Amino acid sequence: MADNGDKPAKPAVESPRPPDPRVQTSIVITVGVIAANAMFFVLSMLYANERPQTDLGQVRYEFAKMTIVLGAAGVSCVFAPRRSAHVLALATAAGEIILGCLALSNSKPIVLAIALLVAGGIGAWLAYLSWFQRSRAAWSMLASLSSVLAVCLIFGAPKVRSQLDGVSFLGIHLDIGLWTALIYPGLKAVTVVALWMLRDDYRRRSPAGSLASPPPVR
Repeated sequence: MADNGDKPAKPAVESPRPPDPRVQTSIVITVGVIAANAMFFVLSMLYANERPQTDLGQVRYEFAKMTIVLGAAGVSCVFAPRRSAHVLALATAAGEIILGCLALSNSKPIVLAIALLVAGGIGAWLAYLSWFQRSRAAWSMLASLSSVLAVCLIFGAPKVRSQLDGVSFLGIHLDIGLWTALIYPGLKAVTVVALWMLRDDYRRRSPAGSLASPPPVR
């Protein structure tokens, strides 16, 4: 039989899948945490040479704890921004309420205690409305409140730490280091970024003003 010249069809080659940007961002965050700790390890040695009385191991531990907590929070927000943003908002609000109660019971400045209780109560309520009611107003107010607290407490962490240092709970004295105190404003900053990632979810509004076909909870 004569060859008709037809060539066998080549098997279809699957095009490579594009890299997942969430994985890439998570890798960047992880590398950043490792690089920050490596740099701090070197710089802390230079600092300890001038201040031999410094507990270098404790300082490095607190810095590593802060960077790991913030890095883990950042990675969780990359994969589940809606859930992570509101869980962080509720967790920090609960921490504010607890610290406010401890400040009252330990005769700390009344202004600090009231500020913590008010910020925690408002933050928890806004997080609830934004997460479960899909309230655009609550989302924007929560982002604004978290931004203000993050900026103020990044610079005010030493003052807040000095006021809360020595607070006792069930007979346990809380010794709050500077790097530990900076975890809170860091988590607030991560919350702001995660809430900003959700901005498109709150733009989908029906003509009546309510959210139209809200996206599933992530």
